[in-house]
Amino acid sequence: MRKFVLVAAFLAVAILSYCAIYYSDLGSPSGAILASELTSPAEFATSDLTLTLQPTVLPATSIPIPTLTPKPTVGYIDVSSDPAPDDAARPAAKRAGKEWDPMERAIMIDQNAQQTYVYENGFKIKTIPCSTGKPILDHFTPTWVGRVGELRGTIFSFGVYADNAWELFKASGTILIHGAPYVYIDGKKVYQDLDSLGHYPSSHGCIRVHPADADWLTAWDISGVPVVVTPWQGGFTE
Repeated sequence: MRKFVLVAAFLAVAILSYCAIYYSDLGSPSGAILASELTSPAEFATSDLTLTLQPTVLPATSIPIPTLTPKPTVGYIDVSSDPAPDDAARPAAKRAGKEWDPMERAIMIDQNAQQTYVYENGFKIKTIPCSTGKPILDHFTPTWVGRVGELRGTIFSFGVYADNAWELFKASGTILIHGAPYVYIDGKKVYQDLDSLGHYPSSHGCIRVHPADADWLTAWDISGVPVVVTPWQGGFTE
């Protein structure tokens, strides 16, 4: 019996010694305080127990890279005082066998529209209402491509006057571009057929324009300027 008590005492001392060594080595990780060492809930709440969250880093290959679709680039509009280029004269000039130089001063007489278009440096700079030859034999204005000839000044034909007459070409007679015809009444110019300008053919073959537009053409100096006269397609009368 005595021997049994000694063995039990030895085992008890050994167990106590092991427990003392274990708890002394355990410590508090990262400076944390064990709950058993706190004296109150308040002391536990004010302890320096720290929870650090580390972000989860995904491999670079697992992050999809979106493909960006570029937006269309909208350029600025350069607004200038010049009108937009007008290529309406090009087809007429090419059909007539002449290349139209957009950098050259030029005139197109559109008989269907009864309009004269003035070009400079590839831009239409002026639209002038006109009246071409009546669509009857020996009065109509033929299709033509060429250059403006000499300035005739004031002419007298068919009993009327006309100013700023520029020679174009020969047909049944001499075709000119000039101001509207007029007669003198009490020493003043009285113009005729102004209502035809820009509306219908009324001349004997010449191209008539308003007197103010005729002054402008002379001031612009149309000598040698290439001209296209488009065909009349409104039909002819006997």
